[in-house]
Amino acid sequence: MFVNLQIKNDVQLVAPVDSCCNCGSTQDVRMEATDLRRLPLFGLAGAEIKIELPFPYCSGCVSSSQRRRPTVLGIAAVTALLSLVLGMCWIFFGPQFAEEKIVTIVVPMLVITSLCIVLGFYGLRRPSAKQSSFYQPVKLRNTGHQWPADITGLELAFTNHDYGKKFADANRTAIAAKKLKVVDA
Repeated sequence: MFVNLQIKNDVQLVAPVDSCCNCGSTQDVRMEATDLRRLPLFGLAGAEIKIELPFPYCSGCVSSSQRRRPTVLGIAAVTALLSLVLGMCWIFFGPQFAEEKIVTIVVPMLVITSLCIVLGFYGLRRPSAKQSSFYQPVKLRNTGHQWPADITGLELAFTNHDYGKKFADANRTAIAAKKLKVVDA
C-alpha cells in the first residue's frame, strides 16, 4: 500500500506504508507526521527549511518521529548554558582563587567538563535492538528551490536501507525527473 505525499504542485511523492521506516516491522504500522528541518550553513545564513511528511512507524518507533538529531549549534548552546550553571555553582559554593587562576584554570575546566557531559549524554542515546536510528530515521539533506520559497526538489536520507530502497522504487518518476534524491544516512 502507498500514500501520496505532496510538497508542491510539481513534486509528487509516494510513501510505502507496509513497514516501519525505522525498524522495518510490519506490525501495528501507522502514518505519523515527521517534521523534517534543514538549517543552512550552521544557521549563520539562510532560513530554516521545514517540511512535514507522513512516514509509517510502528508503535515502538513512533516516538523517534519527533526526535531530531542534535546540531552543532544546539550542542554549543547546551554546553554554554551548562558552563554558566557550573560557573555560578563555583562562584557560590566553590573555593575562592585569584582572578588570574579563575580565568586560566577554572573557566576552561568548566567548559571542558560541560562539553564532556553534553557529548556523553548524546553519545549514550542509542537505538533499540531493531531500530536503525534513535533519532528520526529520515533526514532532509538538501532541497531544490525556485524563488521565492517554492520547493522544487528534495534529497532525503534514510537510516533504514531497506525502507529507503522501497521509497526510491515507489518514486522512480520523481527521481528520473530529478525532483527527488534518496540516499543512505
